[in-house]
Amino acid sequence: LINEGVWDSEVEATGYFGPITKAALIKFQERYSEDILKPLNLEKGTGYFGPKSRAYLNGISLSPGM
Repeated sequence: LINEGVWDSEVEATGYFGPITKAALIKFQERYSEDILKPLNLEKGTGYFGPKSRAYLNGISLSPGM
């Protein structure tokens, strides 16, 4: 989420999934809504780190040059 630019740069990442992480995840889901939200018939991010979000984030992380 930090590398995707959706994390508040003024906040240090702690590894805890709290409200700041949820807000960043919602931004991430909405940025990639065509691949994450649309297949689930959702229009807005939920902040739930389910299979679609997890797979998409892992795919980005494993892409060459990232």
